[in-house]
Amino acid sequence: MKEKTGYSRKTFDSKLLAKKLYNQREEIFRRIEEKNAISRYVSVIKGCGLLSDQYRNEFKNFYAVRLQTDTTQQILMLMKEYQNKKIVPSINESLKELHKLTGKVHISFASKIIATLNPEKPVYDDKVKGHLMLRHPQGDMGMAIKIYGCLQNRMEELLKGSDVERAIRAFNERFSEDCIPEDCKKITRIKKLDLMLWQMR
Repeated sequence: MKEKTGYSRKTFDSKLLAKKLYNQREEIFRRIEEKNAISRYVSVIKGCGLLSDQYRNEFKNFYAVRLQTDTTQQILMLMKEYQNKKIVPSINESLKELHKLTGKVHISFASKIIATLNPEKPVYDDKVKGHLMLRHPQGDMGMAIKIYGCLQNRMEELLKGSDVERAIRAFNERFSEDCIPEDCKKITRIKKLDLMLWQMR
């Protein structure tokens, strides 16, 4: 489906993107293997020792976080509070809490907090932003909230397509032995799509 909104840089064509993703699947899988992305993601999503130095380093390396160590630790403390309460913040709340800590509108980091606590949610980063033809909010919190909503809609639209479904089946076949069954269940369909978009050129 072709779509253009105020949150897009160009017209978004989900079918064209899905076809490109499927056609590049072998190269995408190779990059995922080279980066050991499956086991690294499982370590992050399990959230064991959330406040430890080891987890902080795993979190920063997997998500390519470029914040100061003390700021990252404050954010992990915030995530620990959410984890203990067994709640997932809305994008609005996540953005506001990050703004209190950093003074900036961090849509990427806000989405990573949400996606780590709930693997059914997508991540906004530079690569996904480019593939989904999304804008950057440029410090506008209201725009960031709307862009995140657009991100969710476009990821859901992609997951409905036959080419993405075929790519996910190929993903399952390729990486079925990369983690134990219980951990593999934590890698949701939206996270598989996210990982593939992350490594698509």
